[in-house]
Amino acid sequence: AFFGVEPGMTVAEALPGGGWYSKILLAYLGDEGTLIGAHYPDDLWGKFGFGDEWTASRIEGTANWPTQAAEWGVEGAAIASTYLTAMPEDASDQVDAVLFIRALHNLNRFTDEESPYMSDTLAETFR
Repeated sequence: AFFGVEPGMTVAEALPGGGWYSKILLAYLGDEGTLIGAHYPDDLWGKFGFGDEWTASRIEGTANWPTQAAEWGVEGAAIASTYLTAMPEDASDQVDAVLFIRALHNLNRFTDEESPYMSDTLAETFR
């Protein structure tokens, strides 16, 4: 199994970005599987301090991810998108695995009470 993932599963990929792992996962999950892109919340991007243009490009990338991912994958594969801090209520009954390949590293920068992104993300993932 690939990261404990098997074809036909429903998998949430944290911070899928440009799709390096997404492309592999879509082909591996096949047309019976589902890939959910789980993104940073839009308000987090500005906290990195890389400027408004960079922030806007990340927010746009999140919004466009489902369309972009559909171009990478398997015909008929199910693709969805959500935010790490606001997983769908029924996710615990439907998602078989959540992959955090790079996302936790950056979330660790924002762990105080004003920016509880790490704790919110982990709470949403493990409920």
